[in-house]
Amino acid sequence: MIAIGSDHGGYELKQAVTAWLREKNIPFLEFGCMDGQSCDYPLVASEVCGRILNGSADKAILLLYSFEGITAFSTAPLYLAVIMGLVFLLLAILVALKTLICGEEMWGTPLVVTLICLVGGIQLFCMGILGQYLAKTYMEVKNRPKYIIGETERETPRGVSPPRRSKE
Repeated sequence: MIAIGSDHGGYELKQAVTAWLREKNIPFLEFGCMDGQSCDYPLVASEVCGRILNGSADKAILLLYSFEGITAFSTAPLYLAVIMGLVFLLLAILVALKTLICGEEMWGTPLVVTLICLVGGIQLFCMGILGQYLAKTYMEVKNRPKYIIGETERETPRGVSPPRRSKE
């Protein structure tokens, strides 16, 4: 049994997936938005996970704002942009150096592709760096603590036992 859930952002995709599951005669349980109206996706995810935990479903599919989930709390896409920018930039530089060292002439399509890689690599690299700065600024503006203290202990002087709590 498959538990499938979606919020309003994944409603259309859920319809396509459930149609495919019906076509293949695969049993499933459906959760979340049933008509495209707005619904709370943490509740949908909780409900689907609950079905997995209690054993009424073996697998789960959640279609809940996938793009939001990828980018919301991560700067990984920005690092990827920086790396891809460097790759394209280095590729264009290597092709240009090979052309200069070997004494070959480069006209037409190879020249255009090299120039596009060079300019595109520079732009992608710079946008990734700019995005990193904005991400760091955003993280500071949120003013969240770097860590959360889950529990504290009251410090007592040596030789003095802490006060006992009364059992109620």
